[in-house]
Amino acid sequence: MNSSNKPTGTANRGDLNAFLEFRKNHPAGTLVLVGGCFDILHYGHWVFLRRAKALGDRLVVMLEPDAFIRRRKHRQPFHRQTERAVKLANWKMVDWVISMPLLASDADYHTFVEKIHPQIIAVTAGDRFYAKKQKIASALGARLVVATPPVGSWSTTAIIHRLKKNHSRHT
Repeated sequence: MNSSNKPTGTANRGDLNAFLEFRKNHPAGTLVLVGGCFDILHYGHWVFLRRAKALGDRLVVMLEPDAFIRRRKHRQPFHRQTERAVKLANWKMVDWVISMPLLASDADYHTFVEKIHPQIIAVTAGDRFYAKKQKIASALGARLVVATPPVGSWSTTAIIHRLKKNHSRHT
């Protein structure tokens, strides 16, 4: 999808090649990159993405695949990657959603980010991959910026625990 047929208020979305083609034809100022699963969108996500967008001109979200959620989170995703991409693309602060494949190694992740070549990589305080992201940012001449602290008790994991707790009370 290119910007000429992009619905108002909806970000472009696609794979890395689609993004690279778009970027070639639509150069931007400061590109901010974030990544994550964004499985159950919540207020903490909204605050983080809004603050990340404020750091630059374009906000690109690297969206982890379903297999990543199964492998790293040890659970099934609530929403498929395609559904998560559509939801993210409809938040006005998001300019592009890249649906990632399952990457096999840190080196593959580095190469993926290198192709995007952001000027800023935004994270939440306490990001467990902070050191790895700092290495990538340094190698690219980009800045790693903590866009926000964790926002209250908003996290997908906390929401899942609350749902399970409430469900067990009613069964």
